[in-house]
Amino acid sequence: MEINIEQLKTKYQSILNKADLRGKKDELKTLETQSYEPSFWQEPKKAGETMKKITDLAKEVNDLETIELLLEDNQLAEAKKLIDKYEVILFDAYGVLLYGKGLCNGSTELIDKLMSFIKSEVNQ
Repeated sequence: MEINIEQLKTKYQSILNKADLRGKKDELKTLETQSYEPSFWQEPKKAGETMKKITDLAKEVNDLETIELLLEDNQLAEAKKLIDKYEVILFDAYGVLLYGKGLCNGSTELIDKLMSFIKSEVNQ
């Protein structure tokens, strides 16, 4: 099956619109700055939660920036994997928040994509 670069670019732009990459970068920078404060580890549980948030945000920022590089380098299969992952994460979560029902239009297709992605990751 041939991968359509224009479709991937459209999906990527839609993901960027929902993901708020600039906001995530700003939050990451703020949290990292907090982690350098001498008093940061005085509350170990809170510090641990903050470090987890830093790790998660850094991964998401890296993934979103990697998609753009993969598209530029015409590495469409790898770009598609990440796009499929973030479509499921962002759009299903967005649907739950927006509609408050747990499932929204198109969420079944997104869940199928997520299951396919998980299976492909397990088989690697």
